[in-house]
Amino acid sequence: MGQLIEVARLDAGGELKLNPQKVPLPEVVRYATDTIKAQLDDKALNLRVQLAEPLPAAQADLEKTTWVLINLLSNAIRYSPHGANLTIKAKPWGEMVQLSVEDEGPGIPKEYHIRIFQRFAGGPRAAGMPGGGSGLGLSISREFITAQGGQLWVESQPGQGSCFTFTLPAVA
Repeated sequence: MGQLIEVARLDAGGELKLNPQKVPLPEVVRYATDTIKAQLDDKALNLRVQLAEPLPAAQADLEKTTWVLINLLSNAIRYSPHGANLTIKAKPWGEMVQLSVEDEGPGIPKEYHIRIFQRFAGGPRAAGMPGGGSGLGLSISREFITAQGGQLWVESQPGQGSCFTFTLPAVA
């Protein structure tokens, strides 16, 4: 329901309210992984976290950035087989920091790489894969990241899992 309210506000020309601050990415990762721990346990998934050292903080909205990571992790959990590995990686990337979520799910055909970020598209179910969601999470995630000066994209092939990556401005 919260996603629908956010979409309605954005569609009505409402501004996305951000609270940019210096955000340590390990804090974002900790909040997100604490939130999805029960989902990981339900499917006996192995979560690996690989944070570069040193890792600059991001200039970001803590709540919205954490929401994006939780959404990406929830999708990875939904599409991953029982006992699979999920990996969160964070590293410096030029003037940005990069955070990614990799899974061992069924992968996404290239023709859906743009569509899955469109509202109500529901790409994976439409592609004949199990699961599926509201078609809002990735759209809202991309809007949250873009509004903060970053980018969000997917790299994926059928049978090889998916890697969703986003960037945010780095701060010293």
